[in-house]
Amino acid sequence: MSSVSSVLLGRPYPGRGCVVGRVGDGSLWFAYFLTGRSPASRSRALEVRPDGEVAVVDTSGAGGGDPLRHYLALARRKGWTVLGNGDQVEPLATALAEGAAVTTAWTAHTYEPDPPIFTPRIWAVHEGETGQVMLGSARRSGRPDGSADRLVLLPENLRAGSGVLVTTYDGTVEHVVTSGLPIDVSLAARTGEELLTEIWESLPSTLRVAALVARPDGPVLVTP
Repeated sequence: MSSVSSVLLGRPYPGRGCVVGRVGDGSLWFAYFLTGRSPASRSRALEVRPDGEVAVVDTSGAGGGDPLRHYLALARRKGWTVLGNGDQVEPLATALAEGAAVTTAWTAHTYEPDPPIFTPRIWAVHEGETGQVMLGSARRSGRPDGSADRLVLLPENLRAGSGVLVTTYDGTVEHVVTSGLPIDVSLAARTGEELLTEIWESLPSTLRVAALVARPDGPVLVTP
């Protein structure tokens, strides 16, 4: 099993990514990070709200907003914690809190409408009542009709020092390759703070925008 650092270092342009895992002290943490190629993509920050939710906000001062760049990245609803890379996060959290099955809730969402890349939508979920962890993605299939392939992964027995990573891309800035497939990784971090550092320092310094780590119903830590 490769380390999360080695996997990210091997992806010159990972795009956005989610990590779910247990650090060395045994505690469960979620992580989300953003990288960007364009000035608009890099002019963003994570804003932690009083209710513990986190939004990706514009820092350019230009006003307005772009739903593909600015969205709620971490939502909490009735014991459910959901994080991900777009405007699917909030409705997915609401649907789950209202009792919808994960597969049913997820079929309402698809990949991003940003041709020619068609960025996958990715997410990670924690159900407070059962402690179940899930990850998912929706990416454009290779079929002529451009239909979506949706994935829901339920990892079992995440042990201390292990996790699952999913990123939107697996390629370079010049040659963007869509991903969206989860991969098992090892974690060197012993604490949530160390996990944030481990992920942040593994991202390309010229492309990284922001990152967060969070306990399912606990504190949120973000990069400055």
